[in-house]
Amino acid sequence: MFRNVRSRCGFSMVELMVGVTIISLIIMGFAVVLTGVSKGTLFSRLRTQSAQVCYERIDQLKQMPYYKIAVTPTSAPTHPTLGFVYDNSTFAPENVYLAGVSMTRYVRVQYALESNGRIQLLSPTSGDTGLKQLTVTAVWKVGSEEKKSETRGLISSSGQLLALVQGHVTLALTPTVAMGGVVTAVGVVTSRAPIDSNGNFVMALPEGVYTITASKRTFVDKSAVC
Repeated sequence: MFRNVRSRCGFSMVELMVGVTIISLIIMGFAVVLTGVSKGTLFSRLRTQSAQVCYERIDQLKQMPYYKIAVTPTSAPTHPTLGFVYDNSTFAPENVYLAGVSMTRYVRVQYALESNGRIQLLSPTSGDTGLKQLTVTAVWKVGSEEKKSETRGLISSSGQLLALVQGHVTLALTPTVAMGGVVTAVGVVTSRAPIDSNGNFVMALPEGVYTITASKRTFVDKSAVC
């Protein structure tokens, strides 16, 4: 009589395949975890670097005379994917390279008003309040996805004596207002203000003598001294 004896040494093919499958699943799980940790670390590093890029620009702007920091006009563009408004004339976007990463830095300047400890943002045509908010946005890419980081700061005209300059601008030989034009004041400082839909402009300037020039595309500039 022969006894059917199963060998106790080694593994069958089925057992081996099951073992390999289990080990593969474990390795894949570790790979997913490690990839997530790596992406999180990269994003955190880029977030820190972008904040540094923003703070650097804020500090640069604060070193400038208050009246040379022009407010971003109402005609300023909006970022096509992230939806924020930025200045593309006085403070055009600039590329910044930091630790091998390319970022684009944007600036927006707005009139601001402090009330009961809160900051209220005003339109570019509201007139100078003696307070401006600076917003610097850094944009970079992670793969095909765009990310952004924003930093804000305030700059004040405190300690400077101001004169409020207001005016109304029309096109020569017609009663039509010069909507969409710009008024530039050159004197003790240089400043600019947009002409609103009613043809009015307003700006606050340190006391002195200025040449005020009204400009509008396709029209001849007109200047006056005040």
